[in-house]
Amino acid sequence: MHLSQNSKKLWPLLWMLFCCTVLINCILLYQFDKKNQRDRFTGCLNKIEQKHVFVIDPSSIHSTQTQSEILSRITQQAHKIKREDLALVYVINGQSMSELQPVFKACHTDTNFEKLFLKSVQYAVYAQTQHSTAIPLAEALLDIELSQHQIQPKQTRLFIFSNFLQNSQNLSFAQSTDLKAAINQFKLSRLGGVQRPTFINTTAYLHIIPPAQLTENLLNIRDGFWIWFFGDMRGDRRAYGLERHDLPGS
Repeated sequence: MHLSQNSKKLWPLLWMLFCCTVLINCILLYQFDKKNQRDRFTGCLNKIEQKHVFVIDPSSIHSTQTQSEILSRITQQAHKIKREDLALVYVINGQSMSELQPVFKACHTDTNFEKLFLKSVQYAVYAQTQHSTAIPLAEALLDIELSQHQIQPKQTRLFIFSNFLQNSQNLSFAQSTDLKAAINQFKLSRLGGVQRPTFINTTAYLHIIPPAQLTENLLNIRDGFWIWFFGDMRGDRRAYGLERHDLPGS
């Protein structure tokens, strides 16, 4: 009789313990799902380890040799994009000042990723050159770095394929008298805003397409401007830097 009474008292306690356990597990499961939920458009998790950004200027590509080399280099990098990494591909043209959007944006989640990624890269490399001669590369890179689509990974790898001869309404290297004047002109065009990007844990790879004609003064302006432009790099010293990789096909 005494044992039966104790059992009756114990059941409510066991029931409360069971309910608390179920509730705690539900909360933990919800928090896990919330932390690891995927974006329905990109397939990305909330936290990304590495981001790979490819910026291609098709107006600078004037030979099949250059096209083939660019595709080869990007294909090599595609093999290095790990599972859950984010990849973005941008095409620079005259509309990039106001209509810059990635032609590809997705995380590596399945076996179809590389095929879809390289298809977008081929589109970018073989894109028809528009009648506009504008190459607003500096403005495009600023916008890409400032927006980043609200995604801040632990490390970013930025690959740029261009002749790097900036030509926009804000700054044209061809019309600049010297390096100092070019930098000051670009700063004035960004007055009240960000004048150059701050790159956090970013390694930038400049794949320079050789232009048909280049004077010594224009070369000094081009090289000096981009050294200044990429001059604000921060973060883990092992995770950022600037590399130059020239392309064939002059």
